[in-house]
Amino acid sequence: VNLKYPDMFSIDGASGRITTRSILDREVQATYNLVVRAQDAGTPPQSSTATVILNVTDINDNAPVFYPKKYYARVLENEPIHTSVVQVQASDPDFGDNGTVFYSIQSGAEQLFAIHITNGWISTIGDLDRETKASYRIVVAAADKGGLRAMENAIVEIGVSDVQDSPPEFPSSGYRFNIMEDDSRSNARTGRRVGQVRATSADTLGTITYAISGGDKEGIFSINEENGVITTAKSIDRELQDMYSVQVVAKA
Repeated sequence: VNLKYPDMFSIDGASGRITTRSILDREVQATYNLVVRAQDAGTPPQSSTATVILNVTDINDNAPVFYPKKYYARVLENEPIHTSVVQVQASDPDFGDNGTVFYSIQSGAEQLFAIHITNGWISTIGDLDRETKASYRIVVAAADKGGLRAMENAIVEIGVSDVQDSPPEFPSSGYRFNIMEDDSRSNARTGRRVGQVRATSADTLGTITYAISGGDKEGIFSINEENGVITTAKSIDRELQDMYSVQVVAKA
C-alpha cells in the first residue's frame, strides 16, 4: 500500500488483505484512495498497481450540539397566532439519518408556543397578554434520528412587549475594539478589559442586560450582563486568530 496515509492501513503480502492500523473517523475523512502494487518473484520481477477506493461508513458517534445555547427574543402581545418568534439551531456532523436533528420543547411553553420539529422555529400557538405574563423561559432539547440527545439543552427567553414598548437600541450597529495578545498560553491573563457596549431605551422603567449571542463558540470572551463590559475569558493568540466578530444582545 502506498504511504499517503502512514500508520493507517497495512496489507498482507501474501493474501492482499488490507486492514486498518488506527481508528477511522468519517467526520475527519470520508474517503481514502489507496494504491496497491503487486509484484511476482520472477526474474526480472513483473508488477502492476491498482487503486482501491475506501469509503468510511458513518456510525452515530456524535450528539447534536446547540450554538448558541441561549437565545433572546421579543414578541408583541397582539401578534396573530402562528407568528414566528425565534429559531434555535443544533448541529450534528454525522451523515444521513445520524446527522438529522429533531427539536422538542421540554418546558416553559405553557401551551402558548410550539417548535417546528425539523427547522427549530418557535412560534406562537396562543394569545399572549403582557399583563398576565411578561416573559417566558423555554427549554428546548435536540436529538438526532439515531436517538442521541444533545448533552445540553438550549434556553430561549422570550419577552412579551406592549405595542408602546421601546426595545433597547445600540447607538451604532457595531463596535471596534483592540487588545494585545497574551505573551504565552502559560501566562494567559483572563479578565482583561476589551471594551464596553451600551444600549438605551425610551422605557426608563426597564433594566437593560447584555449577553453574547453569537460569534464566540470557543468562549474566548465574557460580558458583564449589567454594564456591558466585555472581558477575556481565555488566552488571546493573534497567530491563531487575529480578529473576532462577536454578536451582543441587549434586553430589557
